[in-house]
Amino acid sequence: MGEITIKVADEALVRRLTELADTHQISPEAEATAILRRATGVPLDRESRLATAKRIADLTPHRRQTDAVEMLREDRSR
Repeated sequence: MGEITIKVADEALVRRLTELADTHQISPEAEATAILRRATGVPLDRESRLATAKRIADLTPHRRQTDAVEMLREDRSR
């Protein structure tokens, strides 16, 4: 795994990065990595995609998650 150290003098930028990380319930380092991935076009690995899907599903813990296949079949039968 590679490592990059970035010293940021702009406190507003660090605060905003931390706010975004809190919103996404991840560390500021993970948020910075996600921003760099989007900026460079590097796709997420499987584990990251699954973690994102789980985090989204956890936002509605008491609701049944509808299967996409089920929704497609339902739509086709109309």
